[in-house]
Amino acid sequence: MLAAWPAYTRPYPELEAALGDETWRIPKQVQARSLARAAWSSRQVLEVMTQFWANHFNINVYSEEFAETTFPDFENNVLRRYALGTFSDLLTATAAHPAMMTFLNLAWSNKGNPNENYARELLELHTVGVTGGYTETDVKELAKLLTGWRVDGDRNGYTPYFEPNAHHVGPITVMGRTFANPSANGQAILAEVTGYFARRPETARYLSLKLARHFVSDEPPAALVDRMAAAYLAADTAIAPVLRTLFLSPEFAASSGAKIRRPYERFVATLRLIAPQRPANIEDGANRLIDKLPAQSPHEWPTPDGYPDFAAAWLSAGTALDLFNVGADFLRGIPSEGGVLGVRQILTANPTTFDAVATAAAQIILLRDPTAQERAAVVALLAATRLTQPLAANSTQQRQASEFAAALLLASPAHLTR
Repeated sequence: MLAAWPAYTRPYPELEAALGDETWRIPKQVQARSLARAAWSSRQVLEVMTQFWANHFNINVYSEEFAETTFPDFENNVLRRYALGTFSDLLTATAAHPAMMTFLNLAWSNKGNPNENYARELLELHTVGVTGGYTETDVKELAKLLTGWRVDGDRNGYTPYFEPNAHHVGPITVMGRTFANPSANGQAILAEVTGYFARRPETARYLSLKLARHFVSDEPPAALVDRMAAAYLAADTAIAPVLRTLFLSPEFAASSGAKIRRPYERFVATLRLIAPQRPANIEDGANRLIDKLPAQSPHEWPTPDGYPDFAAAWLSAGTALDLFNVGADFLRGIPSEGGVLGVRQILTANPTTFDAVATAAAQIILLRDPTAQERAAVVALLAATRLTQPLAANSTQQRQASEFAAALLLASPAHLTR
């Protein structure tokens, strides 16, 4: 899959030169590549966590030239590299990357006019959270501490550099911690700041709450969040022990069906069922598929807070209808370029009765036999059509019955939740 987008593995100083006059293609190709890896990678924990951190450190890839050119490297060498590492390393890497520096205006902040945008989001969104106890004064002081960074497309190919004369020098106190800040050494102070806030107990709880909300329920149990936060601090911000605490918990084991899939998650889950193998032309297939995505395109949320991760934000008739129509297209084998098999897998069982269609469809769509309620719903739906039993092998009626049954199961609670 990486070979399908060879230029996108290059360091950002080389990417623009490699693409020439086609840099305008970067945002959509970034999205298509993310979708391809989500749909066809066997490393699902890595893929899910990469998307989780992409949302936590949200950057809109369409926002400006700087983000377009540097975002592929941000995804490759920051989000993916540290997705299962330590949060302190991940936070430091995001802060020092030109994609983040330009998206949140850190690259133009100076001691005469400190820009508060990155400082505010570092506290509110990236570390301690909006209820983490910081004040407006803390934001202003932190902004002074981070002055002096620059990013210029014509200088070092977007590589960040530091202007000592633009940095505020002297002691700065933020949330009770005084940073000596004795000299204009931007690299050292940035690492000190991110390391400190990564290790705050408020950060441990904020991240644990977000992870539990993502994997368990919109309102996760407080006891689970407490155990995850304790694991985070005990492991010095290592992410894997927190996930292990989460995935081995009784709360996670009992959470099946409690979390509504967001549109992108449902889209990817459907693809992994109906397009289980990557197509011969991965780039073309992924591009055709990303055009079908009706909502929540990766890396496109306009503001730094990332896509919402609770059901109420996504429960609309329009979104439901769009996703239903996309599923119906997939079941008809559209787009074939994306490796979509339609109902081919269901037809291999050669179901000739409505009951057999219900079983064969559930085994593909739900990865199990249908429940009594699901079976009854499929049979009732098929009985209400003009289809008649027995269904002849390889007939149009057999294919239509399979499409109807699969469409119903794609809209069932078992597929809508995880």
